[in-house]
Amino acid sequence: MQFWIRATGGTDASMSGQRVGGLDLLRGAALVAMLIHHFTEWFGEGARAVLPGWTGFAVTDVAAPAFTVALGASVPLLIESRRRRDLPDLSVALVALRRYGLLVPLGVALRWSVGFDLGRLGVLETLGICALAVAALSPTVRPWIRVATAGAVLTAAPFVERAGESREDWLATHVLTGTFPMVTYLGFALVGAALVPIIRRPGHRVAIGAVAGVLCTATLAMVLTGDPPDRYPGDASFIVPGLAGTFLLYLLVTSRWLPAAGSRAIERAGAHTLGVFVGHYVVYAVLDRTDRLHALAPWPASALAVAATLVAVSVAPRIPALPWSPRTGRRVATSSAR
Repeated sequence: MQFWIRATGGTDASMSGQRVGGLDLLRGAALVAMLIHHFTEWFGEGARAVLPGWTGFAVTDVAAPAFTVALGASVPLLIESRRRRDLPDLSVALVALRRYGLLVPLGVALRWSVGFDLGRLGVLETLGICALAVAALSPTVRPWIRVATAGAVLTAAPFVERAGESREDWLATHVLTGTFPMVTYLGFALVGAALVPIIRRPGHRVAIGAVAGVLCTATLAMVLTGDPPDRYPGDASFIVPGLAGTFLLYLLVTSRWLPAAGSRAIERAGAHTLGVFVGHYVVYAVLDRTDRLHALAPWPASALAVAATLVAVSVAPRIPALPWSPRTGRRVATSSAR
């Protein structure tokens, strides 16, 4: 999703023609990391071990929190853009419901099509629920309340995660804990919403750099005290390095030192995230049905994963757009479309 604001002075009425804080670049970089992460696992047994990082947290695990933060920032921007068109609140709510609510049945359909357990919440369902929660909260509250809410939810998340581990009911094992613990990811989405007023300001990279420094220091302290980054469970060992990596990734993709070709490739990936995400499961389905899952050694698998990611990102912009999508609704062809 691409959001635009006008260009002078850093307010809504200033900054036209510039992207808000590089959110599309962050989203695109998160997608690239996710593709490498998934392809590496699918192509080779134990191949994730060759990715840099720790035993329970490869650098590509940053993809999940980074994408959720980018999504959380996009929600209030979408709502604000619709309100500037003087749309009634009901119409704005329906736009948000279409764009984010449809991720839930789409995720269920995707999981069914590839044979995953429908009793669990997948990434699309989690993101859709989190986005709707942010849509209900963030546009109506002051920025400092967004920050406080994000902090409160992320502070509570490790306690929820630990409490859920002692229970065996569906809510505890598949919603509050598990692969995509809801409270943790809601916290990530709320962080994104809280960042919106910050990333609109000139020099916001300094503030984000300072936060990244604090989070990196906390991550280092955790490592030195015997608590290295770990994706599961989704408690502090995931939240702190996940956010540190997210802010570092943001600084990287918005840096002037990023080559133009790399920036364009990441930008293209960010503009087609849903299609690429759904499409890359075709690879999983083919490998699964031909008994080729985990067939390669780790290093060849990781090399093939990078190659497949480059192909996916390169091909996506050349695939004709569908006549309808959750993001845009029905497409209407016009002679002035560019």
